[in-house]
Amino acid sequence: MEQEIEETTEVDPFDVNDFFRLSIWQNKFARGRVHYQTVKHGMQNLLGSAMVKLTGNEDFLEYYLAREDDVPVSLLQLLRDMPALPEMSAILGVDEDGAPLLVDLRAPESAHILIAGEAGAGKTMLLRSLLLSLAIRQRQALVQMVLLDGSQRPELASLAELPHALGPVVSELDDVAETLNFLVNEMGYRQEQGVKTPALVVAIDEIENLLEAGGQPIVAALMRLLQKGAPAGIHLLLTSAAPAAPLLDNVLKAAIPLRIVGHLPDAGAARAAAGIGHSQAEYLQGQGDFVAIAGDMMTAFQGAYVGERAANRMVQQLRRDSGGKLLAFPIDPVTGQLLEAEAPEEPP
Repeated sequence: MEQEIEETTEVDPFDVNDFFRLSIWQNKFARGRVHYQTVKHGMQNLLGSAMVKLTGNEDFLEYYLAREDDVPVSLLQLLRDMPALPEMSAILGVDEDGAPLLVDLRAPESAHILIAGEAGAGKTMLLRSLLLSLAIRQRQALVQMVLLDGSQRPELASLAELPHALGPVVSELDDVAETLNFLVNEMGYRQEQGVKTPALVVAIDEIENLLEAGGQPIVAALMRLLQKGAPAGIHLLLTSAAPAAPLLDNVLKAAIPLRIVGHLPDAGAARAAAGIGHSQAEYLQGQGDFVAIAGDMMTAFQGAYVGERAANRMVQQLRRDSGGKLLAFPIDPVTGQLLEAEAPEEPP
């Protein structure tokens, strides 16, 4: 493949990115998504930056290199730009063209989601942004949340204060098993009664730790929810740092239509996470650099980010604006008992 790299001045002088043109002989370049991604990730490795965007046509490719002082994709800014979202949709980030990327949990191709990546990939941060955008733009009567955590880290703790959350973050193994059994029973009730609203969004951080510690009972409950939960309005959002773990691999084969994959250490882990052999997730740069795979579709994007302090402020503001849990009656996820709803806060 013959190529030349040259800097060009044919750019907007106010553009914050450095711009280059990569010319490639057309008859030497096999067009297609796999080769396109190969070029992109090769440039990322060569330049030492994740923020490389490729565009082009049949004669040349152009790549844009973000400067080091560029900030991550801001969830707050995306929410300002999109004051309303479609029903049951949440924000993932922005694609390679800078367009907002949304996910619709009601769609069959995204009814359950796996977010995989090693430490530093940004998977828990992406999960937090997804849940926050869902809570801010969707009514409590439409969606409620159950939070489980196998990571023993505090990243999801503030989300338990959301009006949409049915209880605190569940992390003890026995409580996790009870919660999953409660959800299986709820699924059966909904199937019998033809009920699927409000949707129950079940977020589980570092799922492989819970599977390895809890064994077959947790695996069985999780597989039932993955296989039959979506028609009853139950959607699972899982994160994993070890998608090739044996127990998790069996769960993945059950029914997770949307795989969101960040940086992973090798091609085997990338294949286990993506469900395909050419995602090239081992070349992603981490820190929110993801590729989303649904069937034959693959979309590279930068995940939306919100810091811990900003997330806490958003949660508290949402609680004040909602007046407490007015529509989402909280349920003890361990006992399944309905708890007394919080009284509305008195106006100042």
